Amino acid sequence: MASESIETFHWADGETRLGILVEEARFRLDPKRLIFEGQIHAGGETVTVVPPAVVPFPARLRATVEDDSAAAFARRQKEKSNAEGGGDDDLRTFLRSYPTELPKQCVILAQAGAVALAIFEGGEPLATKAFKRYVVRGKGRAQPTFLATKGKSRYGSRLRLQNAKAMIEETNRRLSRFWAEHGAPEQILVGAPARLWAEHFLSPVQPPFEKSTPIVKVPLDFPVPTTSVLLRTYRSLQFGVIKRS
Repeated sequence: MASESIETFHWADGETRLGILVEEARFRLDPKRLIFEGQIHAGGETVTVVPPAVVPFPARLRATVEDDSAAAFARRQKEKSNAEGGGDDDLRTFLRSYPTELPKQCVILAQAGAVALAIFEGGEPLATKAFKRYVVRGKGRAQPTFLATKGKSRYGSRLRLQNAKAMIEETNRRLSRFWAEHGAPEQILVGAPARLWAEHFLSPVQPPFEKSTPIVKVPLDFPVPTTSVLLRTYRSLQFGVIKRS
């Protein structure tokens, strides 16, 4: 049975830790999983790098991740062929733009009935906000989700629907206030169900960015969002992983 070792590293140590790896292997980005995969030249050891979520991808790699068209697929295949023929690799491209300080970032954690927001710069919070509203039915389902599958309930539905709508509007207002007071962040990290996130762009109160704006999905499970949960989550996002097998 093949053995596997797992190491974690803080984003501030990433340039050094990953700089050693690019001398030992050639890495390609998996645009679906947002990981780098390579094989050590000597010994054939497989190495997988999960970069810290708080470190932005450079423009070239970001376009690869965001563009899922047939043309993008053909381009990735060509780049893979070039890499196998001795061209540059994706991890080296990632390291060329590795920051010495974290950029301005916005973190949004949302579940039915609870939202936590924050703006960070240099890894430190500039502003935070968390709030809750009653939008979950007795059996634990958010009212809009219940309506999509069962139709209107007779008791409390109007209040829950109004609260769900008001919560999205309040979230978008708070985000607009963050943008106005602190400027637009370079990176937006979002932890929210896809259906709930989509509702923010259907609201009469729009967020301060377009639906097409790139976001980074928070790759973690977290409890009901509060300010303390958001801060703990952000600290976790500052770590990357190196897996060897």
